[in-house]
Amino acid sequence: MAAGYAFNSNHHHHVFDGSGICCDVLGNFNYMHESASGFSGWTPAANFTTLMIYLQPFFADPDGMIASGDTIKRLRVMDEEYVCNECGHSTKSPLPPLDQQCDDSTTPEHERDSSKLTPEQARAHREIACPVMGLSIIDDPTMCMGYPLRLRQARTLEVELFPEFLSYTAFEQAKNARGCAMRTSTGHDYTHWLPIFLTPAHFSTHQTLHKLNFAIDRNHSISLVDLLVKTMNKQVLAVMNGSSHESESAIVAYANLLRLLRHVLSMHPNLQTELDSSVRRFITSPNRRTKTHVPDLGEFYVKLCVSTVASLDDLTVRETVVRETFARQIRWIRQADPACVDVVGMPMLQRLQRLFDGSVVSNRITTFVMEMAKVFGTPAFCSNMDRHFGLPPSSVIVGFQERVKTIKAKLVNYDVLVRGWGLQTVIASPEAMLEILMDAKAQSARAGYDVKPRRQH
Repeated sequence: MAAGYAFNSNHHHHVFDGSGICCDVLGNFNYMHESASGFSGWTPAANFTTLMIYLQPFFADPDGMIASGDTIKRLRVMDEEYVCNECGHSTKSPLPPLDQQCDDSTTPEHERDSSKLTPEQARAHREIACPVMGLSIIDDPTMCMGYPLRLRQARTLEVELFPEFLSYTAFEQAKNARGCAMRTSTGHDYTHWLPIFLTPAHFSTHQTLHKLNFAIDRNHSISLVDLLVKTMNKQVLAVMNGSSHESESAIVAYANLLRLLRHVLSMHPNLQTELDSSVRRFITSPNRRTKTHVPDLGEFYVKLCVSTVASLDDLTVRETVVRETFARQIRWIRQADPACVDVVGMPMLQRLQRLFDGSVVSNRITTFVMEMAKVFGTPAFCSNMDRHFGLPPSSVIVGFQERVKTIKAKLVNYDVLVRGWGLQTVIASPEAMLEILMDAKAQSARAGYDVKPRRQH
């Protein structure tokens, strides 16, 4: 509370005379904000405007301290006549003056005349910015930008990337603030930070910050390649489940991570060889396609995007992966609708539709993965990203978001699915589709994914 300003506990229950006020900024107290968002509270991006927003509910609810009319009149007079004893600031003559003109000599040139920026620079200035430092990659080209991560080893490894840009400087400040959990600008707790590839020059300047392994705790770590594969797979799920804004952030993050992964593999041929070997084993050896060897098919699809020995453009590769995808779906279809898995006498078209309905989420995810591989697997991908400061061209993002809407609206049966996956020559009829699914049922049983329950006697 400003010296000489007599706003005290007579006016509000949460004013501590001589100390200040108690306002819910550092956490979410249910007794004060029962309807608060799960991620409200203090974040590193909080500024003066943020604090003013928090003060609005504070002043609106004095928490049972109802001031009299006379008290309110005296408070208004005090506001009108207040003068700071130290600097002379007053309500009538605020310091600095509200109408003070900005000194252009201290304003960066690109802010004084945005017309000097190219369209690519203007977009990067808007979109590639650190909310904590309040600077973009155009404001400070030497700034290293990355993404915050949360890595935790529980029963299994938990990996989550938050698709919001964060500078290395902001990360270091948060890491050195002992006793405080590191928190993103949107309120997510994070543990690690991943530098990304914006341009070749940007990567070269900050190459020492890039590492091939991330320590999680004393006993566990994860390689950079595995981390990128896992986080890219998570962005596919975010595209499917998120709002328009969340979807765009996830698409940009996927492209950023893919650009970094391609560069890392080109710099380290041994890592490319290792990745290619795992892909080749899957394609050539049926016994290496099971969950024991490939726990997450979504991650395998990501590997196909950067493999030099196999591609989703190859019909044989596509058929191989799709057959394993169908096999892994059987267990979940059985849980939702066991009859369509086992009842042989069910009308074929009805059975196919029920099988599809029991696996629609998995089919959508697989379709998104294939679409992302088409969009971002082009030869011009890297040069397009580099030319736009690490951002996919806006037309690509908008186009892909339209594809997502189409997939969600029109992916309603196996006929649409087969055409979307380009498998018309392999699955040319409903009979062929059912045969593929029954083969998947047998494969699911052999692999131990799904076993038909015994009858109860």
